[in-house]
Amino acid sequence: MNVDLNSIQDIPDSLLDKLASHNDLFLQNNFSDSLSEHWKLAPLVSELNEYCLTNNVIGIHFTRSVKSSILSNGLLSQSGSEFRDNFLESYSHLFTTEELLEIKRRWLSYFGTTGCEERDFRIFFNFTDDALRNGGADELLGMFGGEQITMCFDNDGDCSISEKLSLIGDPLIVRCSIDPHRVETYIEQPWGKILMSAYHKHINPGACRIDQDGSVTYPISKR
Repeated sequence: MNVDLNSIQDIPDSLLDKLASHNDLFLQNNFSDSLSEHWKLAPLVSELNEYCLTNNVIGIHFTRSVKSSILSNGLLSQSGSEFRDNFLESYSHLFTTEELLEIKRRWLSYFGTTGCEERDFRIFFNFTDDALRNGGADELLGMFGGEQITMCFDNDGDCSISEKLSLIGDPLIVRCSIDPHRVETYIEQPWGKILMSAYHKHINPGACRIDQDGSVTYPISKR
């Protein structure tokens, strides 16, 4: 089973009943982050987290890419240098000689001769669609190639290179089934907290919910 952390649709009835017994807390508080540590809710967060660990979770990958490539190849786990080399091989004809020199100059300046290893071979995911409303996905959807290509051009809207990057591919929201045991996140019990937060938002639409990034280091193939 795939658990959609963005909604309450996959929460079992037994856990929904337990959550509903704390509706007063959800209505009185607007911050899921602090509620997840509340002594009444912390055990329930653990239960929700264990439930997710017995299933797969849905990861949301925001990108601007070529849809047919993702449908054929899935999401590839590559080093940044490999990704950038492939980009030049496929799209260098779209840029002038001066633009190509500027692209390489910025890449070298930003990523260095060894690149940013912390991003190498990683595919990043969100687990809610909040980034569509708070601007977090704008640059990922707006320019081709993600951080490994566009990080140096994010704040350069008048640059001809940025304009061309915004014309390649299409904005895509890729939903993937992921083994939660293989996702690296930055908080404890992330799945329980995100799912509890989805319920909080359902009961209290004004609540500020938890949206935790995560990454995997293996390719996501099309099934």
